[in-house]
Amino acid sequence: MNNITKTPVPLKTQPSKPRPINSEMDEFRRLPSLPLTLPEDEAGWLLGYSKVQIRELVKLGLLEPLGGAGPGDSKRFFTQTLQKLGDDDGWQDTATDAMYSLRRTRTHNPLEA
Repeated sequence: MNNITKTPVPLKTQPSKPRPINSEMDEFRRLPSLPLTLPEDEAGWLLGYSKVQIRELVKLGLLEPLGGAGPGDSKRFFTQTLQKLGDDDGWQDTATDAMYSLRRTRTHNPLEA
């Protein structure tokens, strides 16, 4: 019998690179308190979505901007409502499913999206 002990070989892994943080996003996250309303990009930072995804969530009726902004207008959102939605597991699940569904639709039908 052979009494050779196998020693584990360490895997060669590359160190994970930190994602670059937008300096405005970093500044936003350091605010001691948030303003009463937020524009699309900051609403996205708060909820974990991009500005484009925020616009899609509005189109799908999952987010409602303040006022009567038209389709091409910049939109603002009530911060307290965004915070409640961010804490709502059901809403987050629905919004995430909507983003996956949208991505699948655009992947399979790029000209229709």
